[in-house]
Amino acid sequence: MSPPSIGNLIRWHSREFGISAMFAAVVLFVASIIVLGRNVEQLRESFQLSTRTQEVLRQIDQVHMKMIGTEMIVRGYGLTGDASFQRYAKENRMRMVAAMTTLGELVRQEPALDKDYHILEGWVAQHQQLYIDLMDGGPDQRARIVDATVNPQKREARAEAMRALDRMDGLEQKLLAERRARAEAQAAKSFVMAIAIAVFAFVTGTIGFGLTFMPHKSGLAPRW
Repeated sequence: MSPPSIGNLIRWHSREFGISAMFAAVVLFVASIIVLGRNVEQLRESFQLSTRTQEVLRQIDQVHMKMIGTEMIVRGYGLTGDASFQRYAKENRMRMVAAMTTLGELVRQEPALDKDYHILEGWVAQHQQLYIDLMDGGPDQRARIVDATVNPQKREARAEAMRALDRMDGLEQKLLAERRARAEAQAAKSFVMAIAIAVFAFVTGTIGFGLTFMPHKSGLAPRW
């Protein structure tokens, strides 16, 4: 039996290489889909972090507004003596507690804010107690309200609470910017990688198809 010719050997090896190339192309294509899927997951995680950060900032703003609201209610009560301000104070205090509770739950997921939150918690409690105590209806109530409004020592709680809020707001804004930049860089890298893999898979598959199925010089497709 005569040995196979050089041409037949070349055709056989070309066909084998072509089959391997097409298989590799399929594997690469699947890999590109996986990378793209990871890209989508990174974008989803980035969106969740952004949403949580926006909620932290919203609760910080709520605490700030409720502190100012407390002072305005107490001043209104001192000026008018209208009992309806008592109800406003109670409602505002409940909203303040809700905002601080929500902020605390969010901060537990963000260790970088934990220290400032505990500082804020202490000063807010002092601030609320100071102003709520001014609504007891005592004979010197108006004088005490004026004193709390202008006395620097008694306004320390408000100033310290505001500083803690500003620090938390600034830090959260910084963390948000860093996370967005990191997520965008990772997403761009994953997208470019997925496209590169897909292009390489297409080229590899085309070469494999050509080596396997394209007719040879004899005009006949290789026999299986």
